[in-house]
Amino acid sequence: MHPIEVVGTGLIANKFIHLATAEPALVFASGVSNSLETSITAFEREITLLEEKLDTDKLFIYFSSYSVTYKKSSYVDHKLRAEQLIAEKAKKYLVLRLTNIVGSAGNKNTVINFLIDKIKQQQTFNLYTHAERNFLDVDDVVKIVMDLITDPGVRNRMLNIGYPQNLTMQQVLDLVQNHLSRKAVYEEMPGVQEHLDNNFFKIPLFSSKESAATVYLQQILEKYYK
Repeated sequence: MHPIEVVGTGLIANKFIHLATAEPALVFASGVSNSLETSITAFEREITLLEEKLDTDKLFIYFSSYSVTYKKSSYVDHKLRAEQLIAEKAKKYLVLRLTNIVGSAGNKNTVINFLIDKIKQQQTFNLYTHAERNFLDVDDVVKIVMDLITDPGVRNRMLNIGYPQNLTMQQVLDLVQNHLSRKAVYEEMPGVQEHLDNNFFKIPLFSSKESAATVYLQQILEKYYK
């Protein structure tokens, strides 16, 4: 067995430390994680590190964002650039376009961390009630990656990875409010900001134990936000 080479020190990276696989693999989890980022310096720092690490015979695993399929932003442009670079230079790769990751840590700008902070501080915020979001437990991300590494038929592809069902932001907020036993102070925005197409790669992990997205997110909240 080969220890996985891990690039990064954040939420996802730390989950792969001490794991090993039959096929040598490199997990690149040192990219820009804040979808609101606009700093060219931050983007170029990741590209420089990518170019350095792509010179490997190991299976190169990169975490992109599912937002590249439906959004336009500096962050999305950067992720698409990184994906293209990997496709051109990596000998073997998997680009995984993940939806919203939830774990015991992570940046404060994630959807769940944002809502929890606003509710606890009783600060007013705008909510696009019909906009859709999709969530993944970081531990499930690890299971998915480990399964993909063992499947030699899945190589040199860009895969959309998400839970089979989406939630509206109203559903998400209701779950968070119930979990905290506190009400949010918010302005309801009627327009649909984003609709997700759910063109996800079929994941055996979810097809074998699929439950409603509301149940899945409730379990995540109970696990990480006690």
